[in-house]
Amino acid sequence: MEKLAIFDFDKTLTVKDTTVIMAKYFVAKTKKYLLYFNFIFWGMMYKSRIASNRKVKNELLKILKGYDREKIYRLVEELYNSGIEPILRESIVKEIAEYKKRGYRTVLLSAQFDFIVKEVSKRLKFDMYIATRTDLDKLEVNGDVFEGREKSEAIKLLFDDIDYENSVAFVDNRRKDIYLQEVVKNIIWVE
Repeated sequence: MEKLAIFDFDKTLTVKDTTVIMAKYFVAKTKKYLLYFNFIFWGMMYKSRIASNRKVKNELLKILKGYDREKIYRLVEELYNSGIEPILRESIVKEIAEYKKRGYRTVLLSAQFDFIVKEVSKRLKFDMYIATRTDLDKLEVNGDVFEGREKSEAIKLLFDDIDYENSVAFVDNRRKDIYLQEVVKNIIWVE
């Protein structure tokens, strides 16, 4: 049986949500300020539970219109160095390394875009990542946005034989992340 150490990204691995950091960074590079204000509008609609997370993510992706995959990947590398690495929670970074040493399979799990989470996963040497799939050619979300129950469903689909009793998840959102208790017994709330 496989022991998992699952780590949420925003506000767990990082001390704050990376979505606005990412949006500000992309706007600074692309100079598409009107699209940023459009994204902010839809973000407020999401917070008010009027719009879906998918809609907000698609609005954010519009800021990258005109950028090809290579340019986007370079932006993400720069974003990691200047915007994400400085807000990593050092105690959680140490936990990742510790669980790897103990033989756990480390999983970075996030509703954030896959092209962002992939870079973080690579830099921190996670065994795998699960994130919102993005079509960079069309600049749109083309898969599930992994929040709430979708996170536990993704884990169940990807792993057949989980050691439920000894697996662990580091998460921050008591409303949305509670569903991970369906696949791991030990939930560690990061605040």
